Amino acid sequence: MIGKVADKARLVNVLHNTPIRQGQLGWNCVIWVKEVLEGLKADGKAMGIIFLEWESVRNEAMGYCQRKKKISTGLMDRAYTIQARPQHTI
Repeated sequence: MIGKVADKARLVNVLHNTPIRQGQLGWNCVIWVKEVLEGLKADGKAMGIIFLEWESVRNEAMGYCQRKKKISTGLMDRAYTIQARPQHTI
């Protein structure tokens, strides 16, 4: 959690007005999230309590993605291993 919404309409406005820059070299969803957080800070009223230390937010989000990726990969490996076993007939 990075904050508490104070005004949902203002939050939605910031989200809608933060552009998606597909095709722009070096742009990705991580940069979009950073721009949203900057927009929320500039708005000043959409969020009540907000944690805006970008490096900490980014590091936590990226760590979460890596943990999910490991879990997902582990499940896929197990499913593949089970399916890959040769079938024995008697």
